[in-house]
Amino acid sequence: GFASLDLEEDVLMNSIGRARGEVVRQTLHAIESGHNPVQVKASLGSLFRPSARNEDGFYDGTYVDCTFGRGGHSRAILSQLSKEARLFAFD
Repeated sequence: GFASLDLEEDVLMNSIGRARGEVVRQTLHAIESGHNPVQVKASLGSLFRPSARNEDGFYDGTYVDCTFGRGGHSRAILSQLSKEARLFAFD
């Protein structure tokens, strides 16, 4: 019923909140450790086409980083995203 859907949504939202916290923690660690990712320009060039840019200079959409590691590429991707866009990062 509707009650079980609400519970499932709460569980999902709590999981998303924990995942976001982990992304922030790992990204801060990468910044503090001076991690410098390679091939960032090439990666961003493949993801973001100038013709798809919003008037404000940012990009909408949903993106996935399956090699999160220390967060270097995710940090670069996030710098290009609008407030409506989403990035899912997995390690």
